[in-house]
Amino acid sequence: MSTSTATRPQVAQIIEDPGHRSEWEQAWRRFSANRMAIVGLIIVLLLVLMAVFAPYIAPYDPINDIFRGMRGVGPSPEHPFGYDHLGRDLLSRVIFGARVALLVGLVATGIAVAIGVIVGAVAGFFGGWVDTIISRVIDTLMAFPIIALLIVLAAVLG
Repeated sequence: MSTSTATRPQVAQIIEDPGHRSEWEQAWRRFSANRMAIVGLIIVLLLVLMAVFAPYIAPYDPINDIFRGMRGVGPSPEHPFGYDHLGRDLLSRVIFGARVALLVGLVATGIAVAIGVIVGAVAGFFGGWVDTIISRVIDTLMAFPIIALLIVLAAVLG
């Protein structure tokens, strides 16, 4: 009697380790666990959508539509934010103003990142005493509140 033991080929199974996640997944899980972060993200997304679709959302032209005789009048159902001193709809002006506000924020952030990368690259490349001097100057600037620094700068420059 011969007993044959049929060997079945071992099928390699790829088992995903549930404990191993990419850094992006970990960051998203930590971010989404914070309710205030989600609320902030929703607000920023709404502002961006409002800025992008401003011509379609705003009920009136923010510059050319002037309502004569309505200067400084308070809110009404047709104009929820009221009018400015020239009789223009404030809601339309706020909606279009979101574009400028976001642009200023992005440009300022871009400039700060560019300066930071350049200063950091110079400090890292040269190292030694150059790195020490740059680090101490940045530490000194970071120690002062920015408003106080701007007041002193305005006083010195006139």
